Amino acid sequence: GRGGGMGGGQVLGLVLVCLCAAEVAAWSVSSRAWDGASLAQSPPEGQVTRGTGSAVLFSGGGTRAFTCGLGETRALKMLGLLDSVEYMVGISGGAWFTSAFIYDQRSEYTDAERLCPYYGPEELDNATLEAMPEGCLGAAPQNHLYKKIAEFTAEAALLGQHYTLDEVWISAVHSCFLKPFGISEDAIMALDEATVSDIKSRNWRLKLHKFQVPRNNTPFMVLGGTIIGPQDMNPFARGSFEYVSFDMTPLYSGFPVAETILYEAKKTGETRSVELGGLVESFAFGGAPQGAMDAADGSISIEYPSNTFSVARAAGISSMAPTAVFEQITNSSALLINETFFAVADPVASEEVMVCGDGGIVDNFGIFSMLRRGVPRIMIFVNAEQQLASSDTWDPTARAPTADDIDGNLSALFGVQVYSDLNPAYWTQNNQIFPEEDFVPLVEALQTAQAGGNGAIAKASLTTVENKLMGVPAGLQVELGVYYLSMPTAWKAQLPANVQADLDAEDSPYPDFPHYSTMTMLSLTEPQVNLLTNMLSWTLLQNQDLVSSVLDDHSAGISTA
Repeated sequence: GRGGGMGGGQVLGLVLVCLCAAEVAAWSVSSRAWDGASLAQSPPEGQVTRGTGSAVLFSGGGTRAFTCGLGETRALKMLGLLDSVEYMVGISGGAWFTSAFIYDQRSEYTDAERLCPYYGPEELDNATLEAMPEGCLGAAPQNHLYKKIAEFTAEAALLGQHYTLDEVWISAVHSCFLKPFGISEDAIMALDEATVSDIKSRNWRLKLHKFQVPRNNTPFMVLGGTIIGPQDMNPFARGSFEYVSFDMTPLYSGFPVAETILYEAKKTGETRSVELGGLVESFAFGGAPQGAMDAADGSISIEYPSNTFSVARAAGISSMAPTAVFEQITNSSALLINETFFAVADPVASEEVMVCGDGGIVDNFGIFSMLRRGVPRIMIFVNAEQQLASSDTWDPTARAPTADDIDGNLSALFGVQVYSDLNPAYWTQNNQIFPEEDFVPLVEALQTAQAGGNGAIAKASLTTVENKLMGVPAGLQVELGVYYLSMPTAWKAQLPANVQADLDAEDSPYPDFPHYSTMTMLSLTEPQVNLLTNMLSWTLLQNQDLVSSVLDDHSAGISTA
């Protein structure tokens, strides 16, 4: 041993280290857990959130949704509302923005710089539209998700490696929307440094693992995903679409409702009841339970998941839109994201590997998540591809809506189903949480506001109806604000003449503005981003009294700081 060689003990130690590395997924961690039956209106984050009872919800919609979220958040910041918002919820493309904003690791920039400068419509000349200042989150939509997927797939083939679609998808989402802002693909998503220290104190194997936490003074982040059904049963029978939404947060993840769901396989007719309900700390999400919950400290032993639960993985799951197609293909496991779920009340017996995907498949706003918590003031940003029909085109008192009139995700909350190829109504067949009679007044208010020229925005005082599957109780009083993506005529009239002409041109550089296509416009130019974000900020600034009344802020006015 003195000549610098390795002694027997050192060799044995090296062998053990190698064996441990090879079996990295075979060890367990201690995670806190919460039984679904005890979670109603008592979420674990109660001691760490702002307690203001307000939430902003950013819908899905690809890079359009990311861009909309940016413009909307900038306006909230300017109105002095952002610092009092308790929850920020993102779904699919809205999750890309929410996670980028909350977890941006670049300490050298202020929120004003992250959210980009605001310009009134008269200031949006070509030079302004083409500029993207350093530090601005608006640079991300210029990255092309499909191209990144192609690059990663080609690289893997060249190296003789095999990646599943979910791995490629998550890596592409990370590369486009998170990596530019210092967010790691393999760092564990956590709440704060105190939480990280606590996790490490209970799990020595994680002491050297990298964690990332949100910036200071940000709302509590919730990203939404959808549980499709057991991995070994897809495709599922058409009448058996009991899709439910689940939460992914910096503190915990899972489906918090104690519920037994019956699934039916399309090919074989097999049926299976799956018991769900409960949350685990996010670092352990996706791992298999190793025993019952310890009643003394509320912990549970879980096999450490093979995939690190990072911000990138959460945002990737929330936006995994291809799941809706591929889950209807037999033997499609390699094309799908699969995670282990179980009921905390009976972990081992209820363990089931479930197909999961885009949160927008069932709840494109994340509103079930907020109502499960009893949040009383909610602002939904419906950043939809489908424009809202004017009252001249659709009288909601005279006929039911079609797919050409309104986004079906919004109408489904009132039990009004809209059928379309992109949003089959069976996805949202279980989504009613408000009385049907409240739908028409809300639509009329949105149409009236839209006709007024300052944007389609309205609010309503609503009372929930019970939705047992989604865990929403009856009788909750909710002050609901709804912004529906539309182009305000008063804003357009103030644009420079050449920009107005570009918007009206047959070959417009702003196709279908502001409803950029979710599937075909996954990369936006600087002018496309800037025009949309500034339109959205202008709209909310014009409607500041309504927005403030929903979020219950005591703002002193508009600030550009």
